Amino acid sequence: MTLTLNLILALAGCVAVENNYFLQPILPTLRDYFSITEYSAGTLQALVQGGFSIGMLLYIPAGDVWPKSTLIFFQFGVLALAALAQGLTPSNLFPLFQFFCLLVGFGTAVTDLVKPLAMSLSTKEKSGQVLGIILGGFYLGMMISRVLSGVIGQYWAWQGLFLIHAGVQVATIVLLWFILPRRTQVANTSTTGQKFRAYVKNVAMVVTQFFTLPSLRHACLMSFCSFAQLNSYLVAISFLLTSPTYGYKTSIVGYLAFASIVTIIQAPNTGRMADRFGPYNVVPLGFVTSLIAWTLLIAAGQRHVMVIVVGGVLVDLGNQLNHIPQNLRVFRHTHLPGLQSAGSRLNATYMIFVFAGGSIGSVLGSTTWSRGGWNLVCYTGFAISSVMALLWVVFGDDGKVRSAEGVREAVVGLVTGRSFRAPPKGVVVAVEGAGGVKEDGESRVE
Repeated sequence: MTLTLNLILALAGCVAVENNYFLQPILPTLRDYFSITEYSAGTLQALVQGGFSIGMLLYIPAGDVWPKSTLIFFQFGVLALAALAQGLTPSNLFPLFQFFCLLVGFGTAVTDLVKPLAMSLSTKEKSGQVLGIILGGFYLGMMISRVLSGVIGQYWAWQGLFLIHAGVQVATIVLLWFILPRRTQVANTSTTGQKFRAYVKNVAMVVTQFFTLPSLRHACLMSFCSFAQLNSYLVAISFLLTSPTYGYKTSIVGYLAFASIVTIIQAPNTGRMADRFGPYNVVPLGFVTSLIAWTLLIAAGQRHVMVIVVGGVLVDLGNQLNHIPQNLRVFRHTHLPGLQSAGSRLNATYMIFVFAGGSIGSVLGSTTWSRGGWNLVCYTGFAISSVMALLWVVFGDDGKVRSAEGVREAVVGLVTGRSFRAPPKGVVVAVEGAGGVKEDGESRVE
């Protein structure tokens, strides 16, 4: 994996991820355009996230059977058509726009073909750094999409945003056609029938491995919570900033995304931290950061816009400090017998929960805002982050329930900071599957 290829794949991920977040700054605009309630506007973002989860379940497992490059081209084509359709939807066809949102989410699942492809082309020693750059591209896409959406939503017709982005998807296809390695063919089957049966088996395994791999299950549940609290914030903040409390235009909501530059810069460092200290040991930095963020937002989020900025950065950063290490925990399972080529379906299981959490969080954001205002949004976010802390304390790196002594040590480790130390050389927690324990690196677990 060269740095150039790493950056190009990160760029492709950036372009795809943008589709997931275009709607958030312009939710008030879409509410007015379609003459719908704030709750209905919030469901648009939930549909995008839900479509992503469907794409992960039905499409991404194909990456372990058919060439990832071919699948990537197809998904970007879906995104181009869906973005074009969104931009052309008339105001009296809100259900049709909802369907296109679902289709956009399905197409955006291409990001998680890009990620396993990058991991398969990297060395184990550099996996954290490579993943950090890829996810840095994802976070860049989250930022750019919100800025463009807010600005175009105020100064130009919002439809132009989607028409322009349809062209960007086509340009990405052309770039990847000349750059993407052609050696991404999976050679585990030969005939079409065999490939289809392997695909069906992979889809089933996306579900069953959640129950048979405890460490994967733990990563899924923690990231479900992490993305739920993040998307709850992202949906609610657009309504808060455009409400009488602040009275800002959609462009200001978009500009707020520039604060995410901190998260983008930090992404490669988070990957290196996970390589050095171990992924599981970095995770507490995520939920601790999120808890601090929600505390600030509860205390002064409705009085000082700078608190909104700082709190938003911390919510975003807290999610990243959880997401990158959890990704590494997921891909660690490829060292298990029989799972060496299962990167796509392992990632699919994980990302289904990530974006299911995002979908639930989007609904929570619009619902809590409608029923209890900003305070209820913040209390909900704080509660979700607290659940993350509880999951980390109760379950170990192997995904199994700790003993009473283990729980005590985990709590003490959090309070004293010992949880953030690098594990001794030769003592790295292994992963376990239905077939037994497989050593991870140089480690051995008794």
